Amino acid sequence: MKKIFLLGATGSIGTSTLEVIRKYPKDFELVGVSANSNMKKLEMIIKEFKPKYAVLTREHSFKDCDYCKFLVGEKSYEEILFSEDVDIILIAISGIAGLYPTIKAIESGKRVVSANKESLVAAGDIVLKHLEKYNQTIFPVDSEHNAIFNIFSRIEKNFIKKIILTASGGPFLKKEITERTSIEEVLAHPTWNMGNYITVNSATMMNKGFEVIEAHYLFKMEYERIDVLIHPQSLVHGIVETIDGTHFMGASPNDMKFPIALALFYPAIPEQKFKSINLYEKPLEFFKVDQRKFPLLEFCYEMGRIGGLAPTVLNATNEYFVDSFLKGKIKFSNLPSKIIKTTEKFINTTKPERGYSLEDVFTIDSEVRKFCEKL
Repeated sequence: MKKIFLLGATGSIGTSTLEVIRKYPKDFELVGVSANSNMKKLEMIIKEFKPKYAVLTREHSFKDCDYCKFLVGEKSYEEILFSEDVDIILIAISGIAGLYPTIKAIESGKRVVSANKESLVAAGDIVLKHLEKYNQTIFPVDSEHNAIFNIFSRIEKNFIKKIILTASGGPFLKKEITERTSIEEVLAHPTWNMGNYITVNSATMMNKGFEVIEAHYLFKMEYERIDVLIHPQSLVHGIVETIDGTHFMGASPNDMKFPIALALFYPAIPEQKFKSINLYEKPLEFFKVDQRKFPLLEFCYEMGRIGGLAPTVLNATNEYFVDSFLKGKIKFSNLPSKIIKTTEKFINTTKPERGYSLEDVFTIDSEVRKFCEKL
């Protein structure tokens, strides 16, 4: 039985992970959880799974518990990461907040299963060096990267021509974006049920752009060999094209429990516990991305090619303005232009270095947010 420490237990990925653990009780045990704000849900998780540890990012009063040790503070989880009680660390935290735990998880020597793309977007060079230093691998949970990872790891790299990430197109694939576009419309994703931040990123295609940068580091592929196709059905998650022109596709329901289970069991493939797909039920369609409608995708390619701290700036800018949109401070129609112009202005003004440290990443992240606030 493998023992899991789940960081971000109350979010959408955390919830799906708990469902996987429920379905495979002889294979996995939840020994640790962490949460940021949803204390009521965390209490329910602790009551059901009875983990040994629970990490809270800030003080909160819990009822006395004789089986669970409560730790407070963003760095208090290190005690659990390096504990012999843990075999697998699953990082289900979104945003830059997942970077430090990713670094420490790599250092722990445990299996690192991650849904946190921002750690590779904001600090890909550092994460890559860390993986090499500690002879580690990140097992991706994003359905796209998980599909490619499972194909990629079974085909010799010299036979691979390129990889293709698929995108649903979000709520605006066939719908215009106007000044009247509401938050409700943006959050009405047609195929996935995700947290608000990722859902907004999906609507702008920033999420796919981040996944391109993530794929560049995960699979050590040049940006010219990473493509994106719109696939409205969200059933084919990733495609690997080999040098002979053959396309190997990873298909499963648009349900995060599938990639989570594959990442936890890898290299084994688990017995089916969740409802699969019938490929004859609906046609599988693929389209090119409308770059004029979704300019942030190409902008991510641009920032990725610049490298250094440019993606760090982009990530911080995006987090700031998405939060502003969700608070009703700016219109969705203005979101892409604000992100692009602010990112370019900060980079042109400060000219951040290409080489950087982990401390530089957090410094730049803070400076970018202050810069956005002034604007």
